[in-house]
Amino acid sequence: MPVKKTLLGAVSAGVCLALTVAIPAVADRRDDRGKPAKVSSWLHRKPLAGQRSAPAPSRTTVVVRYKPGTSPSRRSAVAQRYGKRVAAARTRLQLDVLHVADARAAVRELRRDPNVLWAEPLTYVVAYGVEQREIASAMDVAAAEWTGDPRLRGGGQIVGVIDTGVDPSNPDLAGVDRVRDGGAFDSQGNYSPGGTVPSHWHGTAVAALIAGDDDGDGVTGSAPEARVRAYRVLNEDGGGTSLAVAAAIIKAAQDAAQDAATEGAPVQTVVNLSLGSPYASFAIRDALAEARRLAPWLLFVAAAGNDGALRPSYPAGHPGVLSVGALEPAGAGGWAVAPWSNGAEVDLVAPGAVRSWNGGYVDTVEGTSFASPLVAGLAADLYARLGTPRGASAADAVAAALKSGGREIAAPGGRYAVAVGSGRASGLESLRRITGTAPFATLFVDNGSVMGYEDGTHAVRAVVVTPGAAQGATVNLSATVGSFAASTTAVDEATPFGVVKAVDSRYVPPSSGADYTTVQQLTASPVGTGANPIPDTIPVVFDPKNAGGDAHPGKTATTYSFDSATWGYESWGIGVNLPAGAQVRYTIDYPGPKAAPLFVWAPEKTDGSPTVYDEPWLVDTAGATNDGTRTFTAPRSGRYIFGYVPFYETPENWSTPEPEGSWGVYKLTVDTPVASITVPSIATAVSTTTAVPIRWSAPGSGNKYNVEYTYPVRNSNGTWSYAAWKRWQNGTAATSATFTGSQGNTYYFRVQAIDTKGNVGPWTGMYPTVTPYDDRSTALKYYGTWTNVAPSSRYYTTVKRSSAAGAYFTLQQYATRFHVVGDRCASCGQIKIYVDGRYLATVDTYSSSTKVRQTLYTTPALSPARGTHTLKVVVVGTRGRPYLLLDAVGVQR
Repeated sequence: MPVKKTLLGAVSAGVCLALTVAIPAVADRRDDRGKPAKVSSWLHRKPLAGQRSAPAPSRTTVVVRYKPGTSPSRRSAVAQRYGKRVAAARTRLQLDVLHVADARAAVRELRRDPNVLWAEPLTYVVAYGVEQREIASAMDVAAAEWTGDPRLRGGGQIVGVIDTGVDPSNPDLAGVDRVRDGGAFDSQGNYSPGGTVPSHWHGTAVAALIAGDDDGDGVTGSAPEARVRAYRVLNEDGGGTSLAVAAAIIKAAQDAAQDAATEGAPVQTVVNLSLGSPYASFAIRDALAEARRLAPWLLFVAAAGNDGALRPSYPAGHPGVLSVGALEPAGAGGWAVAPWSNGAEVDLVAPGAVRSWNGGYVDTVEGTSFASPLVAGLAADLYARLGTPRGASAADAVAAALKSGGREIAAPGGRYAVAVGSGRASGLESLRRITGTAPFATLFVDNGSVMGYEDGTHAVRAVVVTPGAAQGATVNLSATVGSFAASTTAVDEATPFGVVKAVDSRYVPPSSGADYTTVQQLTASPVGTGANPIPDTIPVVFDPKNAGGDAHPGKTATTYSFDSATWGYESWGIGVNLPAGAQVRYTIDYPGPKAAPLFVWAPEKTDGSPTVYDEPWLVDTAGATNDGTRTFTAPRSGRYIFGYVPFYETPENWSTPEPEGSWGVYKLTVDTPVASITVPSIATAVSTTTAVPIRWSAPGSGNKYNVEYTYPVRNSNGTWSYAAWKRWQNGTAATSATFTGSQGNTYYFRVQAIDTKGNVGPWTGMYPTVTPYDDRSTALKYYGTWTNVAPSSRYYTTVKRSSAAGAYFTLQQYATRFHVVGDRCASCGQIKIYVDGRYLATVDTYSSSTKVRQTLYTTPALSPARGTHTLKVVVVGTRGRPYLLLDAVGVQR
């Protein structure tokens, strides 16, 4: 039996390499023009800690939010029941911080308490800078690309920087009121002054990329006339907590509201967060919602994360946050998505390998940390052009303009094509959108958590902006696969720059039997107003761990593979529906000295579903050898989450690196119902029309089935391909049905079974049925003497008859084979078969008794396949039995 283990959030992943650089002597430091480099008065160059990922959530500290109206006495009683109350966090959200013996067990109990809105372990975040490496000096052009237009300056705007603090004496940020103090926040979210007393250079590097002055030296930011307001939430190792970030977010909104209340003062319109965690935090999510209530115009921009995985980082993955991935140089002045940049839920990409302040000098830095501020500065530029509107429509319009203005960039291969989002951020293109006349739309898709996302749907917000108009366009949502649920209009506001509409919906991915490896497209299109509307199409991919998929298509069983990241610090999870007693077989392969353990989250109730906040069962620590296949037995029916974890224990000491080599590949196999299908090879074998019976089955009782068909189609260039699969039977309990096609076609069928617990089996292969041309079809050309007769039981009730030697018919078609169908009888004789003028065979159609709808002859596979071929059938006129009774000709494609 599995051993219970108290390791909350064991499935972790945010890879965050340390920023480390060599330090040349001060006297030798020069920029790329040979001039002595601009030197900051702040020379602290401590690298970020060696910790590569945000630690797993705390095992002993829990954050609780109570339902509205919960009295202080009730809160105190709850705290005493479950642990020791450390403090009431000052975040306007009625949060308590509790010290407990076992965070995971406490969270499980607290979530059941009627006074509790939610409970979660204290979550940690890290700065998203990664290891510095040598990059060509041409990187200095990055800043010029962003500020090449005099209209993009960011004047009158304040950009909040929630980070390690910002040095106001930095040469590119120095000046009257260039850097304001937003405060410092401890691990419990408590405020004190100190945002301008940095704990590390990371925040200053970020701020310079936003607002660095353009004096031709040092770093030029993307909004050089903007100001920054510094909020310190990360310590000297680049680490902090969800409570600190949540408190800073709310304080930033309060500061923005106070700015707006002061006539003629600069206003905080954008907040940048170059930090994150692979763990979604309720505290940060609710703080973002509260911030939007306090300052609806405030736009949050966040780094997408640095682990190169197809899953989100938070807060970038939270609704309403603009997520920015990173580009790196790709030769000849080009850009490519950096391999370490996260691919999930990316809205835009921007250069993440740039030159900025690295301690006291300008140096090369890398990470999504440094892509995000470039976009935050562009957002400030657009706000400056709009005159700092105050409504919620402002944030929607600016975010929409940034996404709509994204320039096309080559996408990585396969599923990682989604890593480009809406493309490379461009200030000039975004400016053209927001100051133009064409309505433009964009689409934002959010997921709910890293794992345990059960319903497979995604929250969607479509924004359509109609510049300079009194009446706005509406928006149409479409997808290559899947569907959109009913939509509601969240914002419909006329502003000085036009009409902004925001529509909230939910996108429902295809069934779990769909192809999860193919990148699909979601599109938002303006409808109804304005000329030359500009739609937005974003790539999406359906990963079973996020899209609720219960199976990957397989040959005889469903196989789940858990692969570690290149660096060995990534984890994965997948949901599986299992009946009670079901056995899951798994094997592990790993090259390192220690294998990563496998965890499984089990439902607490029959037919229930767990989340990652529930206590996991430790299935296997794997040991030090690969020792074959093992099994896990499901204790009850319901949904299970299997998690591959890259290390066994996660220290809460920020400076202690994780053990190297603790990774591997787990393969889990769950038996699923394997269906079979019976399809007649040609309709005339079983039917007098093109209506043919199709039958299917799978072992076990209570199964349901999906049945699909396709058919060959000729493309405009003369080639052939298959049409998209069409769903014929959807979740049916029936095991047969009659399919009616059209004459002269070939239809291919496949089926999959779904058992009583929702496990989806593999698709069968493709099985064809030919629906022939009737003898009366105009596609057939007759020569010589032929007569029409109408005996019973024939295909569409008729046959063509000829006894004249030398009489023949032809049929020219795109085909791989021909099938000649007719009677066999006592008076039936020989025929000769030709294809493309080449003699193939002489066929005798004699039978002592009459047999109808017989396949008299099938040609060999024709060459070229699916080329244009001509069939010719000649009546021999055999003495004493001269007849050919032709009923149909099948064309297999």
